[in-house]
Amino acid sequence: MELITTVNELLSELNKRKQYIIDWENPDMYLNHLEYHSASGLFPGGGINPARGDGSDNVYCFFKAV
Repeated sequence: MELITTVNELLSELNKRKQYIIDWENPDMYLNHLEYHSASGLFPGGGINPARGDGSDNVYCFFKAV
């Protein structure tokens, strides 16, 4: 989660400066932000970690038009 937050801060700064990370296959789109959807599980101390998003344990990339 910490890594996703850091990447999103970097993307936000780059996008404000119009220094976009362009999608290789669709150059009319740029990377806008990432989202991490975590699966549920148990913490080492025995607590329950609830699922976030769709619970798929994936990172999703969201794009916007340039």
